Amino acid sequence: MPALHTTRSKPLRVAWISDVEPGGGVPGMATQLVTGLCEQNCELHVFSRTPPEVIEKLFSKQMLSKIRFSLSPYEWKWGRWYSRDRRIAFVASFVKRIRAGQRLISDLLDEHAKCPFDVVVQFSQIELFGLRKHAARLPLVIFPCVHAKGELRACIQEESIARQWEPGWWRLLRRFYLELRSRMQSQDLRLARKVIGMSKTFNERLKGDYQLYGAKFGVVYQPIALGQISACRRQADGQIRLLFVGRISVRKGIELLLEAAPKILSKHLDATITIIGAGSLWSNYEPLLNRVLPQHLIWKRNLPHDGVVSEMERSDILLVPSHYEPGGIVVGEALAAGMLIVASDVVGSAEILSNEVCLRFVAGNVSEFILAMEAAISRIRSEEQTLRLKAREECKKHFSLPVVANALMNQLQLSL
Repeated sequence: MPALHTTRSKPLRVAWISDVEPGGGVPGMATQLVTGLCEQNCELHVFSRTPPEVIEKLFSKQMLSKIRFSLSPYEWKWGRWYSRDRRIAFVASFVKRIRAGQRLISDLLDEHAKCPFDVVVQFSQIELFGLRKHAARLPLVIFPCVHAKGELRACIQEESIARQWEPGWWRLLRRFYLELRSRMQSQDLRLARKVIGMSKTFNERLKGDYQLYGAKFGVVYQPIALGQISACRRQADGQIRLLFVGRISVRKGIELLLEAAPKILSKHLDATITIIGAGSLWSNYEPLLNRVLPQHLIWKRNLPHDGVVSEMERSDILLVPSHYEPGGIVVGEALAAGMLIVASDVVGSAEILSNEVCLRFVAGNVSEFILAMEAAISRIRSEEQTLRLKAREECKKHFSLPVVANALMNQLQLSL
């Protein structure tokens, strides 16, 4: 379908609200999307809590000449009273982000009064906070990456796991927090002209959880910086390398992987499984891994993004056993590295992939998960090089920056 925005001669005036950072994850996705919008027919004004010195490192002088920035960074240092304990840091970081965001909203409203924006995009976060009372007069689009009701459901379903090491007061506080945010999100999503989700899977969850059947939805998948990832660095070493990358926390399916891993490793003596990740501030399943692990099951904890990419470039199969995944940025990165994907059927970014590069199983079904891993190992043995090329091409088709930026621009046009 031709790009809708090519028919518009006047640039679209876009306000973009989000943090931008180097590396992967949601902040890295925001950086890629902002970079992609630079090449579109728009006037872009970014409202961010990112420090100015980080902005200067992230974007070239040419891009900085195309983007206006309004910045309201907030101070955050580990080892202070508010960040020594994981649970206190979870609350403190949320409060600090809200305060910094209020200053950005004031700047945005001033700019909108001077010269109205055609569209105001709030990326990642759903809650409007200070924007709420102004939403009726703003062309608001919400582009969330997760929703509280989905996290709440996962916490309830996995209560038996968390109960093993998380105190009862924390589980109750977390549930209250997620219930409160769920109510706020349900209200705020109704104030947006449009909601852009990271996948159809995510949009369907949002519709059902928040009863948004009359809302306008669109889908924009995550962009991948293909130039920063190679599919040609895997050296033949007689090993088949399986990789898990993600938070060691609720809904990621780490307990499913730990149940399946011994069966795979005992049968395939040339296979290794590497786990990269750590617990989050509000949900931490690391105790599952703080025990004697089977031989050839390796936990490397957190790695910087370039370290994760290097592991992908040396691996064959990405494992995504999530019980629910709104997007799944690692799926696109793994494809760029030439990896075969094994994912549950509720992983958003895997929903558009061909069966040639993605083997799916029913979420939570360990028997099907094992069968999918077996099939992936068999295919790597017989057609590794062909699969690497197909995976890379699939990434270009769905997740290359020009493709995603064009899709985003079309969705913004459709919100007018």
